[in-house]
Amino acid sequence: RIKSGQGQSNMMFSTSQGYADLQGRERKKKQGNTMAVARIPFSDDVKLLTDRNAYLSYLESQLDRVNATAMVVDTFSARIEEAEGRMVHANERINSIKHAVKVAQSFSEQLETDLRTQIQRHTSMHTRSEDRQNELEHA
Repeated sequence: RIKSGQGQSNMMFSTSQGYADLQGRERKKKQGNTMAVARIPFSDDVKLLTDRNAYLSYLESQLDRVNATAMVVDTFSARIEEAEGRMVHANERINSIKHAVKVAQSFSEQLETDLRTQIQRHTSMHTRSEDRQNELEHA
């Protein structure tokens, strides 16, 4: 493959061409995958792989995309953590309110029981006093 005078540049092309072929085969495997990342056309892949500056520029753009995605993920992660914190706080408040309601319900039940007892006591006292009054009137 290497002819005299062409040396290193031709060897780089043959290695890059092999890499491009491998990438082309990988792309064919992923064609049915809807989750596959949008890629540049195959002819542009070959051009990028044979032109070092273009390839480095392509890699830098991919790195920028990855960094931007990582920042978005970090943002969403922070939002999720904040929402989880608010949920924990809300659950604590709900539990506190539930406890207060149970205490108030217990108090009202005890108060109702005490009032019923007092009503029964007053009713029986009233009945006895009426009975005595009737005894005094008839005697």
